Amino acid sequence: MINTIILGHALTELPKLPAESVSCVTTSPPYWSLRDYGVEPVIWDGDKDCKHNFNNY
Repeated sequence: MINTIILGHALTELPKLPAESVSCVTTSPPYWSLRDYGVEPVIWDGDKDCKHNFNNY
């Protein structure tokens, strides 16, 4: 299963993979508010005044 793209819901597909067989998982791109998921905004670490700038990482 080398260099394989699996299309599906992460919570359904990830448990099917063998232990220690994955180097990278990408879910629901694009990020950075490019897609409206119709849900309330997430408050990171429970701090409504959080000023993290994730572009620095």
